[in-house]
Amino acid sequence: MDTTETSPCKLVISRDRLEASLEFDPSYDPAAIGREDMVRVLTEGKIHFTPGLEKRVDKLASIIKTGKVPPGPVLIAKGRPADPGGNGRFELSPELGSAGGEAEGEDPERINFYENHRIITVAEGEVIGKVFPPSPAQVGQDVYGLPIKPKAKRVEISLGKNVYLDSDGTTVRAKCDGRVLQKSFDLDVHEVLEVAGNVDFASGNIDSASDVLVRGSVLDLFSVKSRKSIEVTGNVDAATVEAQVDILVRGGICGKEKGKVICQGELRAKFCDSSEIHCDGNIHVAKEVINCDIRTEQSLFVVSGSLIGGRTHARNGGEIKVLGSDAGVRTHIGIGMDPTIFTSMKGIDEKVKSLRETAEKIRTAVKPLLDSLRRLTPDQREKATELVFQADDLEAQAISLEEEKVKLIQSATPVEGASLLITGRVCEGVSITVDNYSLRFEKELKGPVRIEKRKVKNVTEIVGVNQISGSIQVFPARKIDLPDLREEA
Repeated sequence: MDTTETSPCKLVISRDRLEASLEFDPSYDPAAIGREDMVRVLTEGKIHFTPGLEKRVDKLASIIKTGKVPPGPVLIAKGRPADPGGNGRFELSPELGSAGGEAEGEDPERINFYENHRIITVAEGEVIGKVFPPSPAQVGQDVYGLPIKPKAKRVEISLGKNVYLDSDGTTVRAKCDGRVLQKSFDLDVHEVLEVAGNVDFASGNIDSASDVLVRGSVLDLFSVKSRKSIEVTGNVDAATVEAQVDILVRGGICGKEKGKVICQGELRAKFCDSSEIHCDGNIHVAKEVINCDIRTEQSLFVVSGSLIGGRTHARNGGEIKVLGSDAGVRTHIGIGMDPTIFTSMKGIDEKVKSLRETAEKIRTAVKPLLDSLRRLTPDQREKATELVFQADDLEAQAISLEEEKVKLIQSATPVEGASLLITGRVCEGVSITVDNYSLRFEKELKGPVRIEKRKVKNVTEIVGVNQISGSIQVFPARKIDLPDLREEA
């Protein structure tokens, strides 16, 4: 500290020049210390006098007159520190949710930590949040009355890649689908949402409008959803993964009878185990498929491995090295039309009938109220309106189910050219359906053989065509009777 000696007190100035204190010599008689001594010391020290300083000097002098001399330094003058102003700031749109952590006042026991997102995604044109400029800096003043300039420089938020400022000057929007990233004062949207590690409690569930790259695994009970494609460099455990385009799993899909993978494009994985898999495009599995429920509208390819257990339906067929296992694990695969669709159609008919019957009961009950609407109280009118909306909602559900049934009818037609190529062997006990023909292999069938439906002597048969000799083997298949789809259309 910078110190100026005097008698009976001395002036002590802090290094930042924001505080001035008086320190009294304990050897002096308090009666010999007057107000003028303190004023002289302050004046000689060039301290800036203010009304506040005058009052503190008067108060200190009155205390000393009572015979009490403060034992240590007494703060007598204070400066005003410089205010560098606030940095620019960005506030995330509430609609995008929390970027991690608990909301204030939220009960931790009620938080769904799987949905507690740390990764924020946006669609093109969506509001990301608002940006605010830095607040102005304020010059300070030291105890000498001299100005103190702010040292820190204010920082503004920098709008980086794929973001733009709306016409109001504060609203920030996304130029494309992607992940919102804010590092220090830079704000960007990355077109590919990249998760650096596993999808777990650190990331939360992912629901993105952009492509998603997971550099790890998707752990049990978490979900990754994308309106584009998804790539997982690790495994997909007992989790849900859905994409509106393709899915690539460089590891395996280990569903533990709880996992679900759905995509509208193509699926590729190293292996699949105990999972539910629905795919509109082709499915490629490098090694084996074990105890899975698989459905694809195109083809299934397990060209170097086995399909063991579970139920599989590949509308166009595909290629498998080994079908079934020597242990006799119950294994079923269907190609072409799926006969189980008719069971689903029957269930839809029953649901539609129930919905419309309930809606009709509601309309019948509310009709007398609607006929005398003017006589009803406001509460009765509100109740009548709610019942009408309820009946309309039931009708809308029925129409939606009927549209779903139309799609099922379209997929229930036989597929020309559907076939299944077995390059290794078909094990004993495996069952296969081709359109509405079903067969079970009572003994092992060696490959390479292509299983398909064709006419043999003007009779539709399920046959195996040996890919080396070209010989044809007719299998004893059972025809499954199906309803006439022309009546359903």
